[in-house]
Amino acid sequence: MLSRSTATQKQSCLRGLWNDIFNSRGTWGRLGLGRHRRREGLENLPNHVAVSIVQIFQKETALMMRAAISAIVFCGTQIYGQTPLPTFEAASVKPNKSITESSSWHSRTGYLVMRNQTLNDLIRIAYQLKADQVTGGPKWLVSDRFDIEARASGPARDPELLVMLQTLLAERFQLKLHRDTKLVSGYALIVAKGGMKVRPVEGTGGQKMNWGRGRLVAERASMDKFAETLARMTGSPVVNSTGILGEFTFQLEWTPEPAQSSPVPGATTTEIPERPSLFSALQQELGLRLEPRKTSIEILTIDKAERPSEN
Repeated sequence: MLSRSTATQKQSCLRGLWNDIFNSRGTWGRLGLGRHRRREGLENLPNHVAVSIVQIFQKETALMMRAAISAIVFCGTQIYGQTPLPTFEAASVKPNKSITESSSWHSRTGYLVMRNQTLNDLIRIAYQLKADQVTGGPKWLVSDRFDIEARASGPARDPELLVMLQTLLAERFQLKLHRDTKLVSGYALIVAKGGMKVRPVEGTGGQKMNWGRGRLVAERASMDKFAETLARMTGSPVVNSTGILGEFTFQLEWTPEPAQSSPVPGATTTEIPERPSLFSALQQELGLRLEPRKTSIEILTIDKAERPSEN
């Protein structure tokens, strides 16, 4: 909320500029033809001279109004200024010299801890992107590792803490980046021929989406949420193109992809009941289909990054 003095300053600035606009309009009106000409003593001038005078004032008025509007924008900018980005109250950034490549991060209300993270990982976490959505930058972006401990001034939760992390990266790493998009192979989640085979649930309740090898359980899940889960399951972008609203409760079972590693010689194998593939199960059990499609995803391109000074 603006203080009383700031609000008064804004009102005074805008009132003066608004009066200038209306005065210019009044001047233009008083120099118009017809009865306005007589009011300004122009009735004795030849018509073509009066018209020329009016045209001159019209041009001047247009310029004045454009200048006044620009000044209003400038006035508002000077008074309001830019909204400051949220920042941590205190933060420590230190290089991690350990040999291990394992990394982690955790948070609690108002507190964020990053262990053994590369700058590439920190950017990905801060902006909630996948690894292939961050490009550019120096080579050490994916090799040098850092520890971060940061504390907010209030009870901030993860969404706020991650925005504060963005600010911290910009300040300590001199990080500059720009957003872009690129086309990649992915899927569109669409309704199969014959329509949906599950119906929206009524009322209110908790939401849940759990999935493991060959099985998914959803409670009150939207199609947007289901598409996000399918993207993690397939490793490719999935766009919800069903156009269906509401929340759904369902189970989905399919035959998982075979393990990459070969079975140990002599070991007994557990037979998995024969089930359809994920793509077939979607259509048979839910009436949905994953259609291959080029989709646009957001990427962040790193324009500048510097190693931080230890603190």
